[in-house]
Amino acid sequence: MTITGHFCLNLVRDGMEWEWAVHGHTPRRAEPLYQIGMYHARQKQWARAWLFLEAAAARKEPDDLLLFIERDAYGWQTAMEAAVAAYWIGEHEKAAALNHALLNGDALPKQYRKTVERNLSLSATAIGENARGDDMRHSG
Repeated sequence: MTITGHFCLNLVRDGMEWEWAVHGHTPRRAEPLYQIGMYHARQKQWARAWLFLEAAAARKEPDDLLLFIERDAYGWQTAMEAAVAAYWIGEHEKAAALNHALLNGDALPKQYRKTVERNLSLSATAIGENARGDDMRHSG
């Protein structure tokens, strides 16, 4: 590993420790969990990404905090990324539910609507394939 590689690994480790410390300070915030989840998503570590993104998506925007609130993390961004992670770990019903909620809500920016519709279609296809596989097993 090069010096640059060590430096980058240290930055990632320090960044993750920072996000975890922020979460420890204010655990009701979604932003640190979102950032940790996105780190794992970029590494294609989908189960870990889902763990953090699901928890982040469940958080409501704190009404008593005014500074450094990332509104999109509470409105749509975290739910969209959680749906992707859910799909990749085989939680297709959860992915579909998150995508439905995004499409039925008013927070999703227009430019992401087609992406979420496509993601929902992938989940629906996977759910259908799972159901057909179950039917085949029960009829045999």
